[in-house]
Amino acid sequence: MVFLKELSAILAELGFSFWQLVVLAVALVFRRDVSLLAQRVSKFKLAGNEIELDRDSNPISDLLDLKSEIAEKNLEAEQLAGEIEEKIHLRTLGAMINIKKNTSFLWEAGFVKNTGTAVAQIRRNTLQRVSPDLELLEELELISTSRRSVYQGFDGDEVLEIAVEIESPDLRTLVQEAERY
Repeated sequence: MVFLKELSAILAELGFSFWQLVVLAVALVFRRDVSLLAQRVSKFKLAGNEIELDRDSNPISDLLDLKSEIAEKNLEAEQLAGEIEEKIHLRTLGAMINIKKNTSFLWEAGFVKNTGTAVAQIRRNTLQRVSPDLELLEELELISTSRRSVYQGFDGDEVLEIAVEIESPDLRTLVQEAERY
């Protein structure tokens, strides 16, 4: 008991309170569960304020935004095509940056060093974070991918093997652009 009083006195001197350490300990112990929960939550209240997390927007809302921009700017067909191309480029660049940020082996093998087909191993939860980005690149016919399960990881997370095949030479320019970020 004396130890706890001394510990709390030391922490108070440092500007910490005991409850902050408890929250930190709980967060460390349950970090995987907290991470999964954070991925699923899109809206929450904190101190009476409602906070909405900005998730990747869906294509319908993107098109509606583009429609309102077109109406505001009164664009011609060529200008409209340019605007659409710019939006696609920015979305694709964002996907490349997200893949770079969330993966290491996949980014290096599949994009930076890849000249044809490359294979990399990736955890399922990492793949889930970059799946929408890979799907976008596939939809734009920049890459094609195939996946197969390799083994169960030591922490229960499945490890997959993903093969990335470059389908378009335009991808090289996007990789170089993403490398700058």
